[in-house]
Amino acid sequence: MKANRDFQVQKKWKFLDNTCPVFSSEKIHPEIAKLLSHKGIKSETEALKYLYPDYNELSDPYLLKDMEEAVDKITSVLDKKGKIAIYGDYDVDGITATAILIKFFTLIGADVISYIPKRSEEGYGLNSGALDELSKKKVELIITVDCGTASLDEVLYAKKQGMDIIITDHHSIKNIEGQECLPDALVINPKRSKSHEAYYNLCGAGVAYYLVRAFVKKKPGIIPLGYEKWWLDLVSLGTICDVVPLVKDNRILAKFGLKVLSKSRNVGLNALARVSEMNLSDVDSYKVGFVLGPRLNAAGRLETANSSLDLLLEEETIKAITLANELNTINIMRQEVTEKIVNEARDIILKEGLAQKRKILLLQSKEWPAGVVGIAASRLVQEFSRPVLIMEADGDELKGSARSIDGFNIVEALAKCSEYLIQFGGHAQAAGFKLKKEHFLLLDEKLISISDKEIETINLVPELIIDNMLLFKNIDQELVDSLTDLEPYGTDNFKPVFASEQVRINQNLLVGKNKEHLKLVLSDGNIDLNGIAFQYGQICKLKKSDMIDLAYTIEINEWKQQKKIDLHIIDIKVSHD
Repeated sequence: MKANRDFQVQKKWKFLDNTCPVFSSEKIHPEIAKLLSHKGIKSETEALKYLYPDYNELSDPYLLKDMEEAVDKITSVLDKKGKIAIYGDYDVDGITATAILIKFFTLIGADVISYIPKRSEEGYGLNSGALDELSKKKVELIITVDCGTASLDEVLYAKKQGMDIIITDHHSIKNIEGQECLPDALVINPKRSKSHEAYYNLCGAGVAYYLVRAFVKKKPGIIPLGYEKWWLDLVSLGTICDVVPLVKDNRILAKFGLKVLSKSRNVGLNALARVSEMNLSDVDSYKVGFVLGPRLNAAGRLETANSSLDLLLEEETIKAITLANELNTINIMRQEVTEKIVNEARDIILKEGLAQKRKILLLQSKEWPAGVVGIAASRLVQEFSRPVLIMEADGDELKGSARSIDGFNIVEALAKCSEYLIQFGGHAQAAGFKLKKEHFLLLDEKLISISDKEIETINLVPELIIDNMLLFKNIDQELVDSLTDLEPYGTDNFKPVFASEQVRINQNLLVGKNKEHLKLVLSDGNIDLNGIAFQYGQICKLKKSDMIDLAYTIEINEWKQQKKIDLHIIDIKVSHD
């Protein structure tokens, strides 16, 4: 953040109820009991089940509609030695889902190939050009992963080419009008089974894994007993990186997936961890989401995701290291491009005072690649607490991504502007879209009108949920160890945020390449703790001896084999007597 910025979003702290039942089990730390009560967990039995889930409690894969018919159809193709194509997507979820099925069908001796569309040329989902290519390769059956539910015309086109299709997906089964609308194919999609909330929010990799589980259940011995569990590392990657709710089946998949990832046999993942200077033995959801995931995603954003898939399928260490280094280099490029977009967009917003004038922000440039504008939009939503739409100008068209705030459904807003759009899709918080450049001002004007009517000023003040108040004396290794039982963290199971009041600054230091971060030594009068406030270096003017209130998460800082507790500061307020 820049020193001259004249717009700063103030967070509103919301404290959750601090009362909770007292559990007799010594396995449950009192502070953990409070956190579980916020999730609606009141009994000790529920608490232990949540903290220590059982893999065998995963839902029966045959509860998913069309699963049995799909297994039978695939079996008939396998019996005829027909060629199968796994048609994926270019993000982590799509890549890992593709890898899971390629590994499974390869292991059982099937004739199987993969196809990942190019984001910049083909876009998301099935397309006629790809289907033509697969037809030329004599593909008999296409199995989609993480896509296909909305591909009604493309499914019909594939059938005219003599290819059958099975859809495995997790995206919405409803069209713009809110009506269920499925292609003429077998569709394995948890959104078709509202009553089974345990797996309703599976990601694409999760659905692909359930297809494998279904095969193993119906045909025991088709692969070595329990071998499919080794692919849980890929499932955890897709589940965590696709930001699906980490509860019920997803919690089990992610938790056990991280255990498998910590001792992964996947040569490519071990290579990626190595070039990322990361140790898989202590992997957690943060490292998956912010170290491994971005590197696998980067290729699909800037080039082609095939290199990411190749890495996950590679069996030779030297080749895997080469691929991992390539992805690492691409990710550095992606970071630089994203930072450029964020900085340029921020300068426009601040220079023109857009955040003070309007409740929604639309920006465009021919220098902003469409593959990364979504990441930039997310950053700017966090910074300005407004829906943000960022577009790449490409010829006479604009291709963009939208990110929103709580309480404003961005895809519904785009639906109200459909007369100006070539195409759009997504969900409440994120969407992609395309329009003619000549319609930009009309779209801008209409979205401003919609946001003025639908976004209350109070919604522009982000709410920071505080789970519990803590005294420094209660922040010890026992608490830190107990917090790990809550992992993996993610949607619907966010990392707990704590607060402490009347804390004195003993030392403050600006750190980082541009002195953008604030490093603090803090004291409550008895105990000192270190804290780091990222991006607070230029916007938070604090001095030694100031008294502040802190909102933070608790981290372990490892340095030269030494571990110590640090506070990752999320927000700072000046203390009031």
